Formats: sequence, C-alpha cells, structure tokens
Amino acid sequence: MKFMPMKKNAFALKIDMAKAYDRLSWLFIKDTLHSFGIQGHTNDLIMECIPTPSMSVLINGKPEGWFRPGRGIRQGCPLSPYIFILCTEVFSHIFYNYEVADLYHGVRINRCAPTVSHLLFADDSLIFCHATASSLACVQEILHKFSEWSGEKINYDKSSILFSRHVAEADRNTFAGMLHLTNMASRAGPGMISIWDILF
Repeated sequence: MKFMPMKKNAFALKIDMAKAYDRLSWLFIKDTLHSFGIQGHTNDLIMECIPTPSMSVLINGKPEGWFRPGRGIRQGCPLSPYIFILCTEVFSHIFYNYEVADLYHGVRINRCAPTVSHLLFADDSLIFCHATASSLACVQEILHKFSEWSGEKINYDKSSILFSRHVAEADRNTFAGMLHLTNMASRAGPGMISIWDILF
C-alpha cells in the first residue's frame, strides 16, 4: 500500500500529570468504580482500603506525628494500577463524547488510516489535534473537565507540544502560549522532528 501523508496543520500534546497517584479524588474513584459496574459491597470494600494508611513527616531524620491523607492512592498497592487505569479511562470517554458530538476530531497519518485523538501510557497522555482555535478550545475544555473531576493537575514543566511542519511559526507560538506549553519543535532532536514531518 502506498503511503500518502496528510498535508494538514496539526499538533501533538504530551501531557504529564503531576503526582498522578497522589492527587486522585476519592469521590472520583468511587464514582468511577460505580460507573464501570463495581458497585455495592465490592465498591465499599475497595474504598475502605484506600484511606486506611497513615503518614508521618521526617524532621531531622525522625518521624514527627501521624496524619491521614485526604486524596490519592498508594504506590505499591496491588489495587492502585487497576484503579488508576479505570480513572484514566474516564479521560478517554470525555474525548469519545466530544468526537461523537462532532466537537473534536483527531488526526490520521494518511487517508486510509483511522483517526487517532489520543494515546495513554501510565500518567502520560499524547493528544493529537488539528491546529485550529476551535480544536484548541476543545482540548482546554477536556483537560479542565478531567482535572476538575479527578483532582489531577497538569505538570507543565514536563509537558510539551510538537507541531507539524505546515503550521506557521506565529500560530505555533500562539497555541503553545495559550496551553502554557513549550514549543517542542524548538528544542527536540532532528530525528523526532523528521518522523513527525513524514507522518504529517
């Protein structure tokens, strides 16, 4: 099959969530479990496991006082990865709802390929989007909704943006500034840029 790249303005966002495990809202976790069919006694048992640990602060090498957190899931707990995956699935559902409502559209690498709006890996997210003001507004709204619901917060220092070669320099600076992200094209290695240019 002949490869025919799409000649469209697009960008990719690499979003990193700050302290992803530590910031998850317990109410959001409970509601998420319920929405995936984990209800009743099973839901209650899982939620009883989440707020049980106590923490202490080391001062001069010695623990001083104990307290219980008000949000988050534990690193190392066997349940935590599964809970986190279910919670990030809500993020995917928000994208899906926007796409079904014809409010947001992902990108495709050629005319025969499926549309891809986002990819998720652990606490990192890749968002693919057309470089337009309306698409940018949708991305901002989706990120805001998920942050409000879940308690998650974007780590802008570790997040970045990469544009296709067809996006004008002025638009790159405008979009990157609106999202509070670094224009990755100005500091990424030539290998990464060339791959993006081939695809888009």
